Amino acid sequence: MKTTILNLEADDDIISCRDKMQWSNADRILLVYPRQANILFRRIDLVLLKRQSEALGAQLAIVSRHPEVRYLAPRVGIPVFKTLENAQKSHWRLPRRFRDSENDLSDKLIEKREPSKTYRIGDLFTQRPVRIPKFDHPIVRLFFFLIGVLAFLSIAASLYPHAEIQIKPERKIHAVSIEIIADPNIESMNIMGIVPAHPIEIVVEGRGDLPVSGSVQLPDQPAIGYVRFTNLSDETVTIPEGTIVRIQDETAYRYRITESGTIQAIPGTTLDLPIKALSPGKIFNVQTESINAIEGHLGTQLSVTNLYPIQHGSDRIEPAPTDIDRVELFEQLKGSLEDTAIREIQSSLEKDDFLIIPSLRLLEVIEEKYQPEQNQPADRLNLNLQLKFSAQVAYAQDLKQLAEASLAASMPPGYSPISNSMDFENLETPDIMEDGTASWEIRATQEIEATIMEDFAIQRIIGLKPEDAQQTLMQNFVLSETPQIILYPDWWRRLPILPFNIMITNINENDFSND
Repeated sequence: MKTTILNLEADDDIISCRDKMQWSNADRILLVYPRQANILFRRIDLVLLKRQSEALGAQLAIVSRHPEVRYLAPRVGIPVFKTLENAQKSHWRLPRRFRDSENDLSDKLIEKREPSKTYRIGDLFTQRPVRIPKFDHPIVRLFFFLIGVLAFLSIAASLYPHAEIQIKPERKIHAVSIEIIADPNIESMNIMGIVPAHPIEIVVEGRGDLPVSGSVQLPDQPAIGYVRFTNLSDETVTIPEGTIVRIQDETAYRYRITESGTIQAIPGTTLDLPIKALSPGKIFNVQTESINAIEGHLGTQLSVTNLYPIQHGSDRIEPAPTDIDRVELFEQLKGSLEDTAIREIQSSLEKDDFLIIPSLRLLEVIEEKYQPEQNQPADRLNLNLQLKFSAQVAYAQDLKQLAEASLAASMPPGYSPISNSMDFENLETPDIMEDGTASWEIRATQEIEATIMEDFAIQRIIGLKPEDAQQTLMQNFVLSETPQIILYPDWWRRLPILPFNIMITNINENDFSND
């Protein structure tokens, strides 16, 4: 059912209030009185407000702590509430004791007219008021006057005194430790301490290097020497520079003639020419008569051999990475990328989401590129690495829901929680179990306040002296300090005897709202 809420101002009167109501097109109208203003508290004002709502076809209710309004409103047929929240949650029905008196109210406010009597004068009729007999004796009049004064004083003594009691219920921190189990195989929180573990993946890359610990032997100088050519024909044979001779075995080492020469056309004639290995290195140093082949057409006319060892080929030692260096660099860079993955995952999470760091594992090596390559010299080994990691996360909403349930289950009797005061912290690093679940402990805390039942408290202190009321409240409720009692008027010496003239204010609520 649609409700229009009208907040009244301290200077509103019955005319401005009815104008505000005129603009409402809802089925229900809720008037909210200001806290410290005395407006529209006469009975006639409330009757006119009710008639205005009836004319609009709407139901009327009031939110006010003013004692006069709270007393008179239900008696004219208007429901009254202490707070806006109560008005929105409750049914707008009058207590049974007020329902019968509602219909008789208008009669009391209509001015009574004197009865009249009709007289005939000729052919005309006229009406003249008939005088009602009165008690004119002075003593009778004084008697009724005194009764009226006494009645007025009695009503004033009952209704006028007001009291405000400022109390400060005890507040303390309620804490509980909870053993958490994060299970990747469930989808919702379990009151037994089990929460879902949600997987999250991330790709990170980086570059690292380290000094090499090994060495490699590299060719330095080529081997040199002389070979002897023998003419097998009866023709003159010219041997050009660059002719290739080699060892005719599985090694097939090759050498180049560095000077040209000519052999006479006499079979068996010989010629010695210098050679040089095509590639540097110690392996090209060979023993006597190792070279025995000529590449090309000269091989049919000449034979070749080395009468002396081919030597002076040499190697040099250069620093180079080993397989151990590669494994060490991979593990070193992997550890650095794990830290990077953890930082990037945590930065992507919401506040209080908990990353289960021990669950971090390597899913895939996307790129692994070393410089230099295998068996190549270098002072340092470089690695470009790109890895995909996976980890598990416990979401804050699941942890908070579990913490709130545990705190509520262990709440001390007579206390209630303070809204938005719950917090929790993780006490230890999770342990990963064999079944893939993670286990750790959290500590949940919440600020709680001693519960004060206002109606019960008011009933206990009605009509008491302020000091007796203070002692009674301290004995019956858990308060952090002695209540402050303010009486209106200040010369009054006892609390009112009517409950609705006593208002209890929680100082803690004011402090909390100011914070």
